[in-house]
Amino acid sequence: MHWPFDALRLQHAQAVQAGLVRKSLLESRDFEHGLAALERLALGPLARHN
Repeated sequence: MHWPFDALRLQHAQAVQAGLVRKSLLESRDFEHGLAALERLALGPLARHN
């Protein structure tokens, strides 16, 4: 159930490596916070807990 979110994380990392997304700790943090919120919304109690 987590694989779509892992795939998005991988695509984001590849985009950063390719230079399509600016390499920034703040941007990475914001991306991860947003994706984690989406994961919690979509999976509810089945979402991963950090």
